[in-house]
Amino acid sequence: MTSKPTIEVLAYAGYRGNERPQLVVLDGQRLPVVEIFDSWISTGVNPEDVVEYGYLVRCAGGYRFRLRFSEQNGWTGDIIPGPHSMRNPSEG
Repeated sequence: MTSKPTIEVLAYAGYRGNERPQLVVLDGQRLPVVEIFDSWISTGVNPEDVVEYGYLVRCAGGYRFRLRFSEQNGWTGDIIPGPHSMRNPSEG
């Protein structure tokens, strides 16, 4: 059984203040974001509900991730299954 990979996100907050992912660190390997191919904002019904920013990104080496950011939880993410998930990130 394999363990879930460790995913960290480094982001840029522009003048509007919302975060945009710039770099994903997958098990210690730094993968620059080369494309954000979808983004969304999830809001709740009540004012106290969590606002979450979501991104589908492609990184160097062909890796794709579903990333989410909220002020309450910070960054979370999942790797999107595909051929890239079979490679070791250090192999490029």
